[in-house]
Amino acid sequence: MEPVGFDRVTVRLRTFFSNLSSFLLALFLGVVIWAVAINSENPLVVRTFPESVSVDLENIPPGLVPLSGEGETVQLQVRAPKQWWDQVDRSSRQARMSRFRAWVDLSGLSAGLHELEVQVEMAAQADREVRILAVTPERIPVRLDRIEEREMSVEVEVIDRSSVPTSYEIRTPMVEPAVVRVRGPRSRLDEIDRVVAQVEVNGARATVQVEAPIVLLDRQGKRVATGQRSVDVQVSPKQVVVTVPVQQRQGYRELIVRPVVVGEPAAGYWISDIDVTPQTISVVGLPAAVERLDPIVETEPIDVTGLTAGTLTKDVEVLLPEDISPLQGNRLVQVRIVVEALKSSAQVAVEPTWSGLSAGLAVERVTPEKIDIIVEGPVNELEKLRPEDVVAVLDLTGLQPGTHLVQPRVAVAGSLTVSSVLPQQVEVVIGLVEGSRELVRPVQVVGADDVAGRLIVSPETVTVTVSGPSLVLESLATDAVTVTVRLTDASPGTYVLTPTVAVSTPLTVTQVVPPLVEVTIEPPISTFTVTERLVWRGLERGLILHLEPREVTLELRAPGNPDEAREALLNDPAFRVLVDVSDLDVGAYILTPQVSLPARYELVRVVPEQIKVRLTRAR
Repeated sequence: MEPVGFDRVTVRLRTFFSNLSSFLLALFLGVVIWAVAINSENPLVVRTFPESVSVDLENIPPGLVPLSGEGETVQLQVRAPKQWWDQVDRSSRQARMSRFRAWVDLSGLSAGLHELEVQVEMAAQADREVRILAVTPERIPVRLDRIEEREMSVEVEVIDRSSVPTSYEIRTPMVEPAVVRVRGPRSRLDEIDRVVAQVEVNGARATVQVEAPIVLLDRQGKRVATGQRSVDVQVSPKQVVVTVPVQQRQGYRELIVRPVVVGEPAAGYWISDIDVTPQTISVVGLPAAVERLDPIVETEPIDVTGLTAGTLTKDVEVLLPEDISPLQGNRLVQVRIVVEALKSSAQVAVEPTWSGLSAGLAVERVTPEKIDIIVEGPVNELEKLRPEDVVAVLDLTGLQPGTHLVQPRVAVAGSLTVSSVLPQQVEVVIGLVEGSRELVRPVQVVGADDVAGRLIVSPETVTVTVSGPSLVLESLATDAVTVTVRLTDASPGTYVLTPTVAVSTPLTVTQVVPPLVEVTIEPPISTFTVTERLVWRGLERGLILHLEPREVTLELRAPGNPDEAREALLNDPAFRVLVDVSDLDVGAYILTPQVSLPARYELVRVVPEQIKVRLTRAR
């Protein structure tokens, strides 16, 4: 027979387990009912997210650039509570797009085509009830290419060579710089066959200098596009200066034709106009003989004796030396002479003036120095006519240095009219005017990559005087002149250096002010702490000062080694931490300590920032 105490324990255990099972069952049923109630109010809904999610390319390996894959998007199949979807539908497009983040990881990849899995997560704090069920597409193709930089020579193409007169020739063009740098993906660079600067000379008879844009051509002669994006081909510089020498051929020359008229028309008639076609003739011969020629060549005489009103058109030969031949093999020119009834006329020799000459240019010579102008009109006005009443102006607008044939514009005062101008063209030689220009340019330090401390340049700018053709100086961009100094030592200290100035030809640097530049390398700034006892000032007699705490910790910054800076500070008499109790009486106060530091130290903070001060009366 078992003891009575054992029966009581058994009964109690049975009662406990019976109650526990009832409790657990009730708890389970309560949770189920709660879940059903919650789900009925806010059920889970599976939908396609209304916005496409952009795929970011992350961890792009150094030296590589993606040619494809950027801008790809994916669609998401999402399961989420209805209330979450309601928030999505009410939000703006920008807010919806920020809910998810998609990316592919490019780390460790090499150049080539890769199929990469798209990873997606919620961009904001994750909601445990929101689940991404599917990503479409699951993988995207990404092509990586290596970034390269190459130097390529620049070719010059003169696209209107035929516009230059036969007696002139285009010599080998020069380009500055002769080599440009092209940078971009290797596959794009491999498409480039030629780097070309295309220029036009527009029938020039003298050397032409222009700025021309760089054009990249492939093997089919089509342009290779350039741009500023990492996937684009970039060219530096984008423009080059092209000089196209246009010279008169050795033994060739272009001469002005002047018709020679002899005799007089019949009484009561006069020559109202004389014209010649062509107005110039190109000739060839031995160089020495061609050089001796006068710029004006005359025709054989044309006899107008006894001519009455009408037009005489006649082919006549140009009178050339035996050792000089016309380039076209024909010495004939056509002269047209108009004879009219006499109205009265006069011939005036006028020295031409000019207008429109570009700044930086000067007229070196005009041939002939005077031109013959036939003026007609009333006899009384002709009798009063003075040479200064007839003006011949040469329009030199847009003409560049060299030799040019210019047709004068003639004007005459009063009611008189101009009936003829001989010659109809004059030879004008234009040259460059030299000048100088001052530019204030910043000083750039080369070789400072390894400098650990602060770099100070004094002065920060210099004044550079550049000399050369005024036209070039006027169009000179300020940033085309660079001033550099080179550091060969990265140790702290002060260095006196001579600046180097770079400027494009044909300009020269004549002066740099100041001629020397100081470059100071300060030691690197270090941070350290110092604990210092407080001192006080202004304690009145009979008062006792109580400080809490008695010392403070200072966080400081100073150049150089922190231990050496701390040691120097502690030994510097100018260093102290002071509490000013001037004019204070018995009582308790909260005061801010005053820190005195030598010049090269910077206070970061004081701990604590305030001091408890109590003043009592001495007994």
